[in-house]
Amino acid sequence: MKAQPQTTNSRLKTCLSKGLLLLAALVLLELALHLTIKRTSHVMTLLGKPWYFLIPFDVPKEMPSVDHRNGAYRRYDPILGWTIGEGGQDPPLYFSDVSGFRIGARAYATGGHAIHAIAEPDVVCIGDSFTHGDEVKNEDTWPFQLGSLLRRSVVNLGVGGYGVDQAILRYRESGLNGRIVLLGLIAGDLERATSPIYNFTTGGLKTKPVMRFENNQITIANQPALYGEALRREFEHGLESEFFRLDTEFDPRFFQRCVLDHFLLWRIPKSALVWQSRRRVPIYLSDDSRFQYSMEILQYANELTANRQARLIVVLLDNGNTFADRKVDKEPWRRMRSALNVHGIRFIDTTPEIYAMYQASRSSVINVGGVHYAPIANRKVAEIIASELSAEIWPQPLVLKDF
Repeated sequence: MKAQPQTTNSRLKTCLSKGLLLLAALVLLELALHLTIKRTSHVMTLLGKPWYFLIPFDVPKEMPSVDHRNGAYRRYDPILGWTIGEGGQDPPLYFSDVSGFRIGARAYATGGHAIHAIAEPDVVCIGDSFTHGDEVKNEDTWPFQLGSLLRRSVVNLGVGGYGVDQAILRYRESGLNGRIVLLGLIAGDLERATSPIYNFTTGGLKTKPVMRFENNQITIANQPALYGEALRREFEHGLESEFFRLDTEFDPRFFQRCVLDHFLLWRIPKSALVWQSRRRVPIYLSDDSRFQYSMEILQYANELTANRQARLIVVLLDNGNTFADRKVDKEPWRRMRSALNVHGIRFIDTTPEIYAMYQASRSSVINVGGVHYAPIANRKVAEIIASELSAEIWPQPLVLKDF
């Protein structure tokens, strides 16, 4: 027998039941997605992945406390965003002198924190956490090891989280007149210089200065650096905020809202389009406006040090990101080395030897924290630098200085 054709009512009932099942499935999926979402500050992340951020960003519920105290090792700074405090400590690893330069625990305990650092050291080291020496004691940082090898006075101005711009500004603010200025550079330092907030898309709320170069003039925006309620108001302004537009890659989609943004099933695919469109080649591998901007910053550093009768030397440092890049490009620093040569900026490339060490033994390079250099790697960096400096700049026997 032939099947009887469905009546209009039965077809409607079938469609309605399927629609209700679909709706129920969507509701369950929406609820399940909410269980995978984690909110940190202004950012909601998916599946615990900090790079899977969901747009639009929220207004932070709580702003981080900002330390203004003297004696704090890390504190707010209106010129630099954040810095190392004068005579501060964060035991067991971190101690600073009265100028905010890193020193060892023994020097701190014996009153070193109350003695002003040498006004004219032989070498000034600037940079981020790899220069500062995160995760190791002062004696295991490459600046300290360099001083021991050269038997010269070396001051460590490195600060964790710094972009290349902040590192240079800290040197400028220090007033030091060292003979050599070593800028420890990892690839990510260039990206940090393009934004007014450290780790903005993954929940960071520490703001920093931003350099602008126009008509052969340099200006510095976001000084004093925003924090607290002033920064929260910028989130409330959202698209109208001039502060967020300091980012060289400001994206209005970060703040654009619609009614459907209440639903994760809408918000996730919308955000996925942003993740895809914002995928960028790392600056040091590129040849775009971001790379040119980075070179303007380095040119400024070269001029600044020359005006102080010092010589800038960029120290190229590999890290986890550039180790991964070598799987695609065996010479990832090639473009940077070429640009530095073109602009007459001296550099020391430690990356081939550090990468060889990494291939032989990961633990010899990466510390237990999984990010920064182990003591052995810091020693190797110091040896490479000392070899070049002693032969090129200090060929005569060296005299130990008390520092």
